[in-house]
Amino acid sequence: MKTLNKIDAKEIGMAVSYDPQFRMPIRPKVSKYVNLVSCGDDGVIFDGSPEKQLFRGSAVKKFLYDLISLADGTRTVQEIAETLDTYPSQFIYNALALLYSRGLLQEGTSSHYLEDTPYYKFIERHIDVTRVNLHPTEAIERLHAYSVFIHGKPDDVQYLSNELRQYDISIVDHITPFTEDSKLFAIAICDDINDLMEIKPFASQCYEYSIPWILITFSHKKIYVGPYFERNETLCFECYLKQMNRIDEISIGTNTEMTDPLLKKIGLDYSGIEVVHLLSRIASSHLIHNLKKVDIETFEYTPINVSKLPFCEWCDPIKGMEPTINLVSQYEGYIAFPSSHLINPKDHQNHYKLGNLELAKSSIVYPSCQHINLPHQDSLPDLNSNPRNFSGLQLLTKLMLLTAGLKKNVKNNNPRVYRWAPTGGNLGSVGVYFVNKGVKELQKGVYFYQTSTHTLAQLNGSFEEEVLEKITIDSRLSRGTLLGYLIFSGSYDRVYKKYKEFAYKIIHLDAGVAYAQSQVVAQLLGLELQLCESWNNDEIEHLLRLDHLNEPVTLVATLHRRGESND
Repeated sequence: MKTLNKIDAKEIGMAVSYDPQFRMPIRPKVSKYVNLVSCGDDGVIFDGSPEKQLFRGSAVKKFLYDLISLADGTRTVQEIAETLDTYPSQFIYNALALLYSRGLLQEGTSSHYLEDTPYYKFIERHIDVTRVNLHPTEAIERLHAYSVFIHGKPDDVQYLSNELRQYDISIVDHITPFTEDSKLFAIAICDDINDLMEIKPFASQCYEYSIPWILITFSHKKIYVGPYFERNETLCFECYLKQMNRIDEISIGTNTEMTDPLLKKIGLDYSGIEVVHLLSRIASSHLIHNLKKVDIETFEYTPINVSKLPFCEWCDPIKGMEPTINLVSQYEGYIAFPSSHLINPKDHQNHYKLGNLELAKSSIVYPSCQHINLPHQDSLPDLNSNPRNFSGLQLLTKLMLLTAGLKKNVKNNNPRVYRWAPTGGNLGSVGVYFVNKGVKELQKGVYFYQTSTHTLAQLNGSFEEEVLEKITIDSRLSRGTLLGYLIFSGSYDRVYKKYKEFAYKIIHLDAGVAYAQSQVVAQLLGLELQLCESWNNDEIEHLLRLDHLNEPVTLVATLHRRGESND
């Protein structure tokens, strides 16, 4: 059974009002192709948009229906508020913001261009999928701003041209340089994956003229749609050719020609829809960093990542360097943000999904361990205080609080979490472990700072000195008097729920920010942090009982009182 996620109109109203990524319609309009279905005495279901939406509350029965009737694209928010003057204007704004955030509002327009066509109706119900377009007419105008050139066998070109003409797309028979006044998009159809080299002269011309284009490749009963090529933005065709061996499971040289004419037409139809979505920006495209491998018989598809190659002779030439395929460049290419003209504003709304808001409240805890209450913030030193007047535990507490702690306790009814150090998505990915050696108020052992309760969880009551020697081979750590080790970990599993593969980079960026802040705080507290240049992951994971996949070690540093460490 699916759990219903609930979000309050007041909170989303504040977000839409202050966040520039949102573009609240000036003349809001609820699509006439969305159906309203009553649900009990205080609920209404919106059906027809990409996701069904259920609205509940005491104001639904009367107010919401009145609001929807006025949100017809001819009135401003202010004019709607003046008509419904029995309600506070902020209340009305919050309700409209909630409708907007759920994909039920668009910008009103006086244009009725192609309004009676099936495609217009489809766009109006799906305008919120990317939120690139304010209204359906803008999406259609964006689509018609391009002329399309198709490279391939005459029968394939003719078939795909006829499909695209159904959307009033202009098909041209020659290539010209891309300009803002004369936008040209190109498509290359390759009948057999073994014949990709024949596309190279065409790809070279597109690269020279800065023409964006996509590749359509047939391989037996599969079709590869993409990737999307754009000069100075994506990989080039030469990069793609060098990655072909890992893309298709059929060895190069094997006969992979598409022999079924019906399957081929289906594949071209599928590709045509991808082109329409890409040019109109009405739907998210997987082609910016990927190509889609589609089984034409089952319509199952797999996205395959392709990325720029460092030192590619076409798009990244450096004298004396050979093109290189490596895991780092593939990962960086996969998570890279595209330029603004390829970004979907809708993606930003992930921050305001209830599940992601709840992620910001969750943190690592050790419920079975002994918990040590830490000094309250009122008893901790100010950053301009004399550190000699405070105990080692007070100084350590202040350091951990400002590195990974909260400004105030998290409450279930408060959707916001306030942290001392910024973190990606406000998720607080940094976990702080402390291996105590010289803080007198604590037993020697291993501790974890629990941010949600401002306590230390004692993970290990004692350890052998040999364990410390195994943690790192940094020679600086064998000299001087240590207070202990600070070990940062990253909550990859939690951050992944929101950011997917980008989470791996976020947890390391968060660790860097937290360490930079902790260094400044340590200096002001009369302490000194030394970053370890290397450490033994296996020993640390064993000592802390970490799952290296879901909570990797991101940073290790030593903590001294100022003047007690030796360089």
